Amino acid sequence: MQPYKIFTDRLEKGELKIDCIVLELENALFLIISEKGYRVSTMAGGVPSPSGVSDMRATSFRILGHKNLLLASALAERIAHSLKKLAFVSVATREDDPIQKLVLELANKALEKVGDSS
Repeated sequence: MQPYKIFTDRLEKGELKIDCIVLELENALFLIISEKGYRVSTMAGGVPSPSGVSDMRATSFRILGHKNLLLASALAERIAHSLKKLAFVSVATREDDPIQKLVLELANKALEKVGDSS
């Protein structure tokens, strides 16, 4: 059995195209979402709440950049909370509304694949 899982995905809506790479390790998940090829940009990390603390959500922190920080942080917190793993999320896209909706759709699709492969 491999100590990691890796997969890629792409979403296209008209002229909009974004790609993602997911690397899942035993204790962490890396999600890289990019509009123009595979590249790293704004990155946030998420840390799950401590074991036994049910009312506390995950927390996030900035690693790199600022352009898509709210989106990267929200995704990192969501992944850390739902998977109980460290989460590292990079979002390298424009900040306009149509592309942001596509990013969320692709992230949801990726998380479903992670859940299906567990």
